[in-house]
Amino acid sequence: GGSELQFEMTGYPKNFGFLAKEDFIEHARSLGMRHRGKLDKETDLLFCDDTGKSGNKLDKARKLGVKVARYDEAELHAKKR
Repeated sequence: GGSELQFEMTGYPKNFGFLAKEDFIEHARSLGMRHRGKLDKETDLLFCDDTGKSGNKLDKARKLGVKVARYDEAELHAKKR
């Protein structure tokens, strides 16, 4: 594995200016991230529309120790690498 940040998504990125999940994937890719497409221990980040919510993926992420971030925080996390 490269050092690319791998992410998965839950919820809807529409509130953050992305018309569809594909648009967010493109945006994240431009920041050097890779869409993993599943949530497991190898996932670095789970992007969601509301970090305060609970849901299957959010709960699973917390259990796995995967960081949870909002869709508008992508740049923030990209720069941390």
